[in-house]
Amino acid sequence: MDTDEDSSDSCNYKFITKELSKYKKSILIKFYDNKSYIGYIKGTFINNKNITSYLSMPDIYKVFETSDKEEEEELEDFYFSVLSNRKNTRYSFYITEFFIDKEFRGNGLGSKILNMIPNIIRSNIIEYVEEVYLMPGQLEEVNGEVKYIKDHNNPNLKKLIQFYKSMGFEIVDKTEYLVEEI
Repeated sequence: MDTDEDSSDSCNYKFITKELSKYKKSILIKFYDNKSYIGYIKGTFINNKNITSYLSMPDIYKVFETSDKEEEEELEDFYFSVLSNRKNTRYSFYITEFFIDKEFRGNGLGSKILNMIPNIIRSNIIEYVEEVYLMPGQLEEVNGEVKYIKDHNNPNLKKLIQFYKSMGFEIVDKTEYLVEEI
């Protein structure tokens, strides 16, 4: 596991990556402000160039196998709904979770962190990442554990989508996924 720490205008981060295969890496970026925990971004770096060049359909499913079936289904859905249809994509970062602790919300840290992502990725991943993807979803801490709130009619979800769009993300084709080219 690789670890790197950096800071930018009092927003520090710790970058943790785990090589899962030559096709993907698991990435966790923890954010701190003056040593206080702010939140994190969890995601997967995907080498689509190698997947499309070297794997047949049954083997592609194996790339996304994990012990967490919900995560496995999410990665498969993302790959087949988005990446397999975008022929120019070589390397992508898919954000599966972006969480800011409640006490730090509403003061611009989410924007600041999203603006830092391209530089964090370029500093910590050798391959040139072209696009950052995510599916907007509300995360809340419940009994000390971060949980995904599954309510598509939640007005906070609409605000979240508007926030991501204001940060430069665009809807991918006719999906629920958003992309930002970096």
